[in-house]
Amino acid sequence: MDDFVDLTATTLLDAWTAIASFVVLSLLVTRLLRSGLGERTLDSLLSRRGVGPLGGAALGAIPGCGGAIAVVSLYGRGTAGFGTLLAALIATAGDSAFVLLSVAPRTAALTYATAFVTGVVAGIAVDRYDLTLGRVKRVGRAVDDPHGGVVPGGVTPTDGKTPRSTPWGSVVRVLRTAALVGWWLAAAIGLAVGLYRAVGGDMSRLLSTGQPAEIVAGASVVGVGLSVVVALVPETVLHPSEPAGLRAAAVETTVESAPIVAWVVVALAGYRALAMALDPGVLSGVALGGPSGAIAGSLIGVVPGCGVHVGVVTAFVEGAVPPSVLVANAISQDGDALFALFAIDRTAAVVATVYTAVPAVVVGVAVSVV
Repeated sequence: MDDFVDLTATTLLDAWTAIASFVVLSLLVTRLLRSGLGERTLDSLLSRRGVGPLGGAALGAIPGCGGAIAVVSLYGRGTAGFGTLLAALIATAGDSAFVLLSVAPRTAALTYATAFVTGVVAGIAVDRYDLTLGRVKRVGRAVDDPHGGVVPGGVTPTDGKTPRSTPWGSVVRVLRTAALVGWWLAAAIGLAVGLYRAVGGDMSRLLSTGQPAEIVAGASVVGVGLSVVVALVPETVLHPSEPAGLRAAAVETTVESAPIVAWVVVALAGYRALAMALDPGVLSGVALGGPSGAIAGSLIGVVPGCGVHVGVVTAFVEGAVPPSVLVANAISQDGDALFALFAIDRTAAVVATVYTAVPAVVVGVAVSVV
């Protein structure tokens, strides 16, 4: 029982202060930068022949799934070609990018630079040699939200109309505001502790002091707990009317961060639970190297969504998988953009999944022998 309590406490603390708080910061900065890209800019960038795959890979390389989903939307409208789409899907690392950037920025830069170059080369090759073989047909429309983005599964967000007030409306508003404020306070504390840890601060001394230790532990519990709640609650409950400016960035960052935090906690807890249950040599034997690791990373990348891939990054950080698995997975995975593509063109989604897996194996094997 004591081991379980210790595992839970250390996992929550490490997940929130060492990973999640930096993920939140990365997401906030990325969202603020991404808001400057308008639809006309994207159209102009991706519609130019020969430049499309380069632009698609550049958008796909933006941490998170937003850039790749934007390319999927433009592909659905006929603006972007299949090579541009493929380049974006190869270059994107989805939400797992925020995790790796937070804990291993140098490794992240090398990994995603490799994925970017691979995406550009593959996209140009597909367009140059017409490797779609006539199997992929461009469709005339995409599943759009009111602001031009693709919504996976065709579910559109709020239309900006405030729902009719109810007797519980005031209570909901107060709870919503309190949750968002509490979450951001916990994130600020987590980031401060994470920076302290990153510069070599004495964590054992910090956590052995009464009040600071309680504040850090409380922030971790509140941050992770509210993240789970936000991940489960419909987005319209958090902002029933369309927010604007900094408030919009804060709300959207919370909504995007919540499921990532939840997956980080699950992956970290799962790995550490296995490490406690098994002999120390077992997990090290599971670590895949050489061609088998590249193939494994590529096959895992076929799974749509971001949760599994956050687990791969977490396993890499914990030393359970080598760089070849990480690189192959980064190239092969398509994040949430694959859901959006399935909603638009299932054939394109299947072909793109195969086409991203092939270079993932090749590059992964190359990394394993270097």
